[in-house]
Amino acid sequence: MVSKKKIYILSIAGSDSSSGAGIQADLKTVMSLGGYCTVSITSITAQNKNKVSKIYNLNSDLVIDQIKSIMEDFDINGIKIGLVNNKELSKKISNYLKKYNIPIVVDPVFVSSSGFEFIEKSNYKISQLYLSNHAKLLTPNVFEAEILSGLKIKNNLKKINESLYALYKKFHIPILIKSVYVEKKNIFDILYDGNEVKIFKHKKVDVSEFHGTGCTLSSAICFYLANGNNLEDSIFKARKYLLSSLKRSKSLDSKGYLYH
Repeated sequence: MVSKKKIYILSIAGSDSSSGAGIQADLKTVMSLGGYCTVSITSITAQNKNKVSKIYNLNSDLVIDQIKSIMEDFDINGIKIGLVNNKELSKKISNYLKKYNIPIVVDPVFVSSSGFEFIEKSNYKISQLYLSNHAKLLTPNVFEAEILSGLKIKNNLKKINESLYALYKKFHIPILIKSVYVEKKNIFDILYDGNEVKIFKHKKVDVSEFHGTGCTLSSAICFYLANGNNLEDSIFKARKYLLSSLKRSKSLDSKGYLYH
């Protein structure tokens, strides 16, 4: 049964100065869906859709204090975790969140849409294991899935399934690999929940790359989970929301930034 109460989400992620991805994308997504989004900022970036110029990581105690202050004052219904590029901080976040029985969605950010790598691969793998300890879903894109599983995918369905099984065995939570191009005109998001593989498919919107689509999808899934939807329905509704945002952005000529 879906709740009609106000939904409160906590986003733990990095700040994007262009407001296209990261914390800003999560804020816009959750609030446009009717929820209220609180934040714990892990890092501050100087970036736009074309490049990341600089990144400054906040002190881990400050990040945890942000989380504590939110959890003390809000009845948080769901948590979305994005950019955390420090394995020690990831462990602290995991240890703090283990006492909460609420949906957690982890978007395992490794690289920006412009190609900037936020963390070295060995630390990234360890960091994501910590962050996923209490999560309900992990949402890597194809490149992130390849790093975390150690398997090359190359948008091949058989290889994707192998990667999904390997990731589930490693993380023990449902895995959704995003934005898979196995057909020229269609985009797939592919879920393995431990029992079966489920494919979500839509026609590709004829636009250039948009900044922040991964953040938007994962925070929308988190919102719908927090609102009482099951995992499959949450993914379906979040994808519908993202697709409508892409179409609106195309019609408004938003120059690579997503209109929520």
